[in-house]
Amino acid sequence: MSSNSSRTPSPTSKTPISTFIIPTPASEDHITRYKEIRLASLLTNPEAFGSRYGSENNGGSESALTFAQWEERVNTPGRSIFAAVPASGPSASLSPSPSPSPSPPPQQATISLNGVHSEPQWAGTLSLLSPAMLAGIPKGLSDPMHVAYPPEIAEAERRGDAEIWMLVGMWVRPGYRGQSVGRILIERAFEFVRQDEGIAEREGDKEKGARKRKDKIVMLRVISSNASAVRLYEKAGFRRTPIDDAELEEGQSPGQSWMSIKLFSK
Repeated sequence: MSSNSSRTPSPTSKTPISTFIIPTPASEDHITRYKEIRLASLLTNPEAFGSRYGSENNGGSESALTFAQWEERVNTPGRSIFAAVPASGPSASLSPSPSPSPSPPPQQATISLNGVHSEPQWAGTLSLLSPAMLAGIPKGLSDPMHVAYPPEIAEAERRGDAEIWMLVGMWVRPGYRGQSVGRILIERAFEFVRQDEGIAEREGDKEKGARKRKDKIVMLRVISSNASAVRLYEKAGFRRTPIDDAELEEGQSPGQSWMSIKLFSK
């Protein structure tokens, strides 16, 4: 997969933002930076994630993962990881001909790689799981349909009328909140989904592809009480369907909602 970089400045942000998809196979630098922002998200907003930074015995904690495990996660087929960076930082060199931008704001931290104080931290990230990846994820210990999508979406998938994509791991660093970073990341993910060729074309049947074209539905789970997150997703076009607490999987918190949006190919 190519790096698929683009510069998407926000008209309201104080710092111009670039976005890119981590290329695979990912470099050590990209893996290290992804690990840093992922662990920062779990430390800063643990209530927003099913995973945990750490635990008393480190069982299942992400802080205990080895570099090889992080590498495997970043390079997982069907997972696309989007990152937002200050356009003035070195990572923005992945974008075509970035224009000059202001110096980073005072609160902008940097991270150390191999002992070298390096470029600004990534401002935000999200991951997008493809239909192929979701198809390979067990949906329950006993019932293969244990993950309860909203009924109309589950039915569309069952009929073969829809491709389901999942947006996960969405997080923006506190110093960049209120600067449209989340919106920029979501719009970049939408662009990726719209441009995907679709299952019919991937199967090599171009003629039947026109008849088999499936709706592209992007879904996510959100804590219903997280008003700022819900507001962000609603502004992006998602609609909410509360999840019955009885349908939650083991270890998941109550008070969650599915949110979904239907996209169409360009």
